[in-house]
Amino acid sequence: MLKKIPILKKTVLILFLLFSFSSYSQTISLGIEHEEIIKKEISDENELSIINELGNIITRLYKIDAQRELENGKIVTRRTNSKTHGCIEGDFKVESHLPENLSKGFITPNSNYKALIRFANGNLGVQPDIIPDGRSISIKLKNVPGKRVIGSKNTGDVDLHLISANIFFCDNPQEMIDLFLFNENKKKWLFKNLLKFKRLSAIFKNVDVIKNKSVIISNPIEIPYFTPVPFKLGDKQQVKYIIKPCSQIEPFEIPENPSDNFLRENMQEYLEQKDVCFDFFIQLKKDYMSIDNARVEWREKDSPYIKVAQLIIPKQFFNNPETDKSCEDETYFPYNTLEENKPLGSMNRARFAIYQKLTTLRMNYNNKETGPIF
Repeated sequence: MLKKIPILKKTVLILFLLFSFSSYSQTISLGIEHEEIIKKEISDENELSIINELGNIITRLYKIDAQRELENGKIVTRRTNSKTHGCIEGDFKVESHLPENLSKGFITPNSNYKALIRFANGNLGVQPDIIPDGRSISIKLKNVPGKRVIGSKNTGDVDLHLISANIFFCDNPQEMIDLFLFNENKKKWLFKNLLKFKRLSAIFKNVDVIKNKSVIISNPIEIPYFTPVPFKLGDKQQVKYIIKPCSQIEPFEIPENPSDNFLRENMQEYLEQKDVCFDFFIQLKKDYMSIDNARVEWREKDSPYIKVAQLIIPKQFFNNPETDKSCEDETYFPYNTLEENKPLGSMNRARFAIYQKLTTLRMNYNNKETGPIF
């Protein structure tokens, strides 16, 4: 069951939508290897400096929250998608018969991959599930053969991350910088950037659109998820990913006085009794659709969703400390993928550059050798 409730502060929404960029941060300075990888793709010579500036803003915000958690005797959590509803196991089965132009990378006909799936809230803090929020699903496909993206982890895994909104509020990293600085000091920003205000107004309009997609749900397995940014499908095609429940999930009623973790409880109750499945779709880019403008929806009526796989989640019990611990130690990185499925566009390039530098600080805070990216 879905229930829309207004979110009070746009700034909060803006921050937790940064799941696309950060879960933990440090001062960003790209290494030579990462700069060379990005330079091969960019047409704007200022993009590297813009990415560095955005990373430093994220760092500053992260350190404030991390210090607060440490002072309260807690571990430093992810900055976004902080609250896990559960990590569960499943099977990702690619359709047996697909046309050659769709059979690229991990989308290879008749392939079957073991999958580790994480459901989470989008917010940058752990809060009660009754609060309206963005939602996410992260999927790690195991032992996927193929040529890997340069700079990705050579683990044989492919990581997918989808969210409950099909657009972003910004279409490039510079807009995100302007949005942060405007929220910090409106008068100072307007004095320097008056000509940008019209564009910033358009961004806030998109924030309102995404805000309306932030809902109270009764179960994480009842809603669809999307990638607002595109990916390669071979050398000549670009796609977005969509995942939807295979059939209507029997709705759970939201109690009048729900526990803070009722989404986890409802998902566990359902999976103790029944299997769950999701259909996995791709949406092909048409000529007039933008790779870089993540604020504009690729409309389904213009490019229908094409089913290419199914995610099957068998009955299981996941609500235990051991599973939760391994889940928190897991990583999901969009560039941990194959060359034929490489992320595209300036927003994805910013993710690549910043993620490479985000891990160390969180590991240091928690005295851990590894830490989650999502």
